[in-house]
Amino acid sequence: MANVGGLGSAWAARAQLGVCGIWVLQTLGFVSDSLEKAGGALGKPEKAEEDRYLREKTRKQPAVLKKHHEDEIDHHSKEIEHLQKQIKLHKKVKHLKSSDH
Repeated sequence: MANVGGLGSAWAARAQLGVCGIWVLQTLGFVSDSLEKAGGALGKPEKAEEDRYLREKTRKQPAVLKKHHEDEIDHHSKEIEHLQKQIKLHKKVKHLKSSDH
């Protein structure tokens, strides 16, 4: 892609960092919105779409994080149950071996 007025570098940065990465850098003041500046009126729809995407993603983040934590808790609970069964099994085997002698 040709770097026409900074447009290529803007797309390359978005592709490498992702929308959220660019948004964080913009929020911290490290990056200006070069896509909008390079494209003028052509960049405004992309900016509006990006803003809608970020609002939607931000709105969904707590639910996604909660689901992830619930899945992690469920996984670890099952792992605990499995390990407790293994402990009981090993205690039985140890008891059987000691009673054989």
